[in-house]
Amino acid sequence: MPARLPVPAPEPGAAPTRTHAGEAGALIRLSTEGVAPHERADYWHDVHLGRMALSGITSSRDAPFEGRVRRVLGSEAHLMTHASGALDAERSAAQCRRDGIDYVSLNLMLDCAGGAIDHHGPRTVKTGSVYFIDSAQPVKFRLPAHESVSIFIPRQKLETSLGTDLRQLPRALEARSGIGAVLQSHMRMCATQAEFMPPEQRVVVISACVEMALAAVQTAREGAADADQFASGVYEAARQLIARHCGDPQLDPARVAAQIGCSRATLYRLFARHGESVAALIWRSRLERARHMMGAAPFARLPLADIAFHSGFLDQASFSRMFKRHYGLTPGEARAGAVALKPAA
Repeated sequence: MPARLPVPAPEPGAAPTRTHAGEAGALIRLSTEGVAPHERADYWHDVHLGRMALSGITSSRDAPFEGRVRRVLGSEAHLMTHASGALDAERSAAQCRRDGIDYVSLNLMLDCAGGAIDHHGPRTVKTGSVYFIDSAQPVKFRLPAHESVSIFIPRQKLETSLGTDLRQLPRALEARSGIGAVLQSHMRMCATQAEFMPPEQRVVVISACVEMALAAVQTAREGAADADQFASGVYEAARQLIARHCGDPQLDPARVAAQIGCSRATLYRLFARHGESVAALIWRSRLERARHMMGAAPFARLPLADIAFHSGFLDQASFSRMFKRHYGLTPGEARAGAVALKPAA
């Protein structure tokens, strides 16, 4: 394994910069809205990108630069959504030495026609790209209008959990299935739903995001994750994978474990800690999907047999039996709206 690039030491008198400052669970918004067009470039540099040199922002009355940022603070990490017009920015080695910043960010590009990043070598980024930025190392961005979501993880936590060679990280999570895909879905969910959560719930979902990220990187590098080391992240990833794929009639605990990158016995053990059963969650998720479809206008004319099939049931008889056991009424009665749908005692 190649030696890790040295982290530049902060200049004398410069205290290491923490990942974030503020109360855990807080939500902080920044925007260029209301700022005069000719002042927006300087404003965005001052309030958001002060640790970088900007060379590509232009703003005029006819084509004003626009930027929006939302930071959600966790107990030790934070999640940030960023949307802005085109910009060119550079963080130099001298700047790295000056502030001694202490985080590594995992970034998911939500919308980008195509841009370039030079960080441990050049690469192209576009919609769907996942990349790491080690803020202790120089980086250059050349991006068109774009939107991204990032999770900022303290360097010490990343190094302690995964080892010290961070140069393997920039291309580590181009995953389209398994825990890497679940992580991307979780980041998107956090980005869109954080403002509707109470502060304590924001802290929980960000902590799960960090552990999920660490487990996903470990899986990408080593073929499997240490589920006990990242228990909450693996557990949450399994729950989200079940929610997304419960309509697949072939989904079972063994397939969930394989997708997440752990053994079936480990998965059972993680769920048991929460007083849950993997198989029971799969069936409950299927029933909840069927219930949702029955109450949704787009599926109003869909036969119950088709709803059963699209919810992961191979035959309508089993579906009807399990539905009545869970909700206390048949699917036909539920669709007719005779009784409110609540799980049977």
